[in-house]
Amino acid sequence: MFQKIFVLFSVLILTTAAFATKDGPDEGEVAISLTIPVETKVWYQGSGGANIEFSGSMGADSYRSTADGLIGLYVPTDAGSKVATDAWASSYFESDDCAEIWLYSNVDLTGSLVTSGDLNDGFGHTLPTWFTIAAHGYEKSLHIADPHGFRLGNAPGGWVADGIIPGEGQGGYAGDGDLIGEDVSGPVTPIFFGNQAFYPSQDAFRMVTASGSAFDLDAPVGPGKLRFRARCLRNGMSDATGPYMTTITTTFIATP
Repeated sequence: MFQKIFVLFSVLILTTAAFATKDGPDEGEVAISLTIPVETKVWYQGSGGANIEFSGSMGADSYRSTADGLIGLYVPTDAGSKVATDAWASSYFESDDCAEIWLYSNVDLTGSLVTSGDLNDGFGHTLPTWFTIAAHGYEKSLHIADPHGFRLGNAPGGWVADGIIPGEGQGGYAGDGDLIGEDVSGPVTPIFFGNQAFYPSQDAFRMVTASGSAFDLDAPVGPGKLRFRARCLRNGMSDATGPYMTTITTTFIATP
């Protein structure tokens, strides 16, 4: 009997010794932080520079007959008189040359496009002038055109992918949410990307100084390019000779 009690007593002593003494609060907080910097890239580039030249060294322009109007499929210049720089040309012409702006941003981009008006020779002679914008995406990891199109937060589905831009894959053209090809001469025209009329019937924005165009691009933007082409109406021998010029001024504002 004595031996059994001693054994039990020994077990109790060993069990009691297993408890540890706690010194400090019952709970604590571990903070985990990560800061994502703003990354916005706006690079002006293009074929031969950020300028657009009709019938320039980059290739022949395309045209559409005057009777067919501004909007529709433009066809490549033929071996005849369909050249924008010909004295007798009487057609709408779309520049083969283009200007491109590389965009890549993880914050919203807002901005504007303001033109100096129609093509003019500085002596009061002008040619009706328009511009078009196409957005096409780029896949950075594969170094190819993005098969989804141009990534844009406020586009339908998050991508500008209305169709195939010739030579660029998935993408889409910009529109003003109203009439295709209208001669805008009033207040600022909003420019929208996605779910717009697509090539060959994309919108064309009239270059008039009385109005500008504004855009609101929600992040993520791109990566990819905005491609500008110019259109003008030649009136044949009635057009004065000499160089004609105009400009498009673009402004981008990043909004974190």
